[in-house]
Amino acid sequence: MESRSSFSGGPAVVLTVNKQTGADTRKVTDEVLRAIEEIRPSLPAGIRVEPTYSQKSFIERAIKNVEEALRDGVILVVIILFCS
Repeated sequence: MESRSSFSGGPAVVLTVNKQTGADTRKVTDEVLRAIEEIRPSLPAGIRVEPTYSQKSFIERAIKNVEEALRDGVILVVIILFCS
């Protein structure tokens, strides 16, 4: 797999997919990636479709950060309650 820098200096098309208000970003991302995989075999030789940014990964990292903060908060509350 080539690095993202391989896009520099070569012809490329950038396509942005925006979800509708109220849609689940993670679900839309999964569906778009699935659609890309479906069309990949029918693309002409030399044509690549390479997703470069996914808001889904940002959302999943944010959720994980909140889960970790909640876990840490619960641990601190338990320690404070038992030490009081």
